[in-house]
Amino acid sequence: MVKVSVIIKTNRTDTNTDISFWKDGKHSEIVDDEIREIWQESFRDISSFIEPTLKSLTLSKFKDFELILVHRHPEEILDIVRKYGENLKLKLVSEKHSIWHDLGEEYCTISNAINTGIIWADGELLISADDCSIWHPELIDEMWKLWQNRYYGIPKAVKY
Repeated sequence: MVKVSVIIKTNRTDTNTDISFWKDGKHSEIVDDEIREIWQESFRDISSFIEPTLKSLTLSKFKDFELILVHRHPEEILDIVRKYGENLKLKLVSEKHSIWHDLGEEYCTISNAINTGIIWADGELLISADDCSIWHPELIDEMWKLWQNRYYGIPKAVKY
């Protein structure tokens, strides 16, 4: 069993996301100097919106975590997941079907993706994040330390 499970909800496709907005680096001023280099490295040579998130997670100093990518159509990001599979403990799973799927994808919620991730998680601590997150190398380690000291406010989901 791993200590931490990071659940990433990723139902976005590149057709509805302007990657160039992030790649050009013009918006890196919204982050402090410490993470600016990670930001710039994460967006170098990317072809997908999820890729900067995966790239930043490979830099994590905390290594005892698994990454659960929840996607409605996992085959759409399979090549990208394979690219990072050697460096990360990855599980790519299809979002669990719910009655909302029958009404149309516009009715599907983030909660369903999180719940699917929880089902697949093996970690003691669960962290939920979006597919557009850039992770500081010490973030998971800091969250684990908080968890160990019985601070529960930061993680979005805790598996008992």
